[in-house]
Amino acid sequence: MGANGTRFPFNTLPWSLTMKTETRPSGACPTFFRAACRKASEGGNGNGYDWAGYTLAGALANLIEYQGLDEADAKAEKLQEFAALFHHPGQLVRSVNVFLTSPDAPAALAWLARELPRCMALVPADRRDNFLRGVFRYVVEEENDITTW
Repeated sequence: MGANGTRFPFNTLPWSLTMKTETRPSGACPTFFRAACRKASEGGNGNGYDWAGYTLAGALANLIEYQGLDEADAKAEKLQEFAALFHHPGQLVRSVNVFLTSPDAPAALAWLARELPRCMALVPADRRDNFLRGVFRYVVEEENDITTW
């Protein structure tokens, strides 16, 4: 209803009531990730920063920013760029230790810092290798496709 109690015809709803087609997970930092980082920071046995990396990798495709359907291709390119850091066509699958000593590990961290800065701010610098172990496990060892959403 309008401000004076009049009814709007269905196709002339005010702009604030119409469906928005853009998504904005810009700077997204989901609660589950914050909780995983909090648990990891407590130390001890159990879930460390590798688990935080694993969980973030699982939700990555839903966290990358894009605005409307026109930018879905850009989102797909971003995800392909990240996935390419883990998979090199025509090469044998490398171990996590080889990955961590390659130039791809800092590139993966830089990509994550660029796309999800609030999430990466929760991962201490001295724990980022452990964090990447979890991402690697999700993407490579368990062969999950991070490019689809």
